[in-house]
Amino acid sequence: MSSTGHFVTIFLVLGLVGSAFSAALGGTCATNAECTGTTHADVCTTLKCACKTGYAANTGGTACIATGALKGTCTASTDCTVTTNAGTCTSGKCECNTGYTANTDETACSSGVMTLVATWIMLMMVITTSLIKL
Repeated sequence: MSSTGHFVTIFLVLGLVGSAFSAALGGTCATNAECTGTTHADVCTTLKCACKTGYAANTGGTACIATGALKGTCTASTDCTVTTNAGTCTSGKCECNTGYTANTDETACSSGVMTLVATWIMLMMVITTSLIKL
């Protein structure tokens, strides 16, 4: 194969690899189409994938959170309207209201009473199952 043939083969392979490329938030990109690795981070700005309008990167830069949602950006508590019971703006982030706690994936706020009830129900299920086995 001629050197031109090798060049064409290498160019085609690199072109195929590049077309399947999926950049995440903060990853290198040339076009918006390459920014598919993180939900809501489908904008290529200054050669980096960024969150689309209405979303901001979380503290770790791993996800795009809706402005006004739990852990989303805010300037005042009145901005925090997306997540129920997360209407408190603290240090520029929407947080759960007093008496509420974020779930493990930080997508909802539940009251301490609800968490206690859920724990109690789970405990009763374990006890009942154990008694049935006896």
